[in-house]
Amino acid sequence: MLSCRKKKRASAIKRIRAKFGRCVEHEILVFVSGRNVYVQIVDIKSGKTVKTLSTCKKGDRKNHRNIKAATELGKKVAIECKDNNINVDNVSFNRAEKIFCGVVKAVADGFYQK
Repeated sequence: MLSCRKKKRASAIKRIRAKFGRCVEHEILVFVSGRNVYVQIVDIKSGKTVKTLSTCKKGDRKNHRNIKAATELGKKVAIECKDNNINVDNVSFNRAEKIFCGVVKAVADGFYQK
């Protein structure tokens, strides 16, 4: 049995996917933790993760969950998409249940920056 929080999250993800559709080939998944921001590039057809990037630095316990680090992460994701021959214009940006502001918006801005 799912908890109330998991039910809300599942319904939010369902709503977002219904709104933006799943007709694209790749998806950018964003997860924001207490200290870091994580991004995955997922191939929707096969369901496999192509690349995973984050703001984590090995051995560093500082907080890297800020706008500057998130924008740089978005730029790195765009570069990785180009390296893996993924069309940046044909990518769905999935923020799960997170509100599109702050760090999540910074990742998107860095990714779609021309």
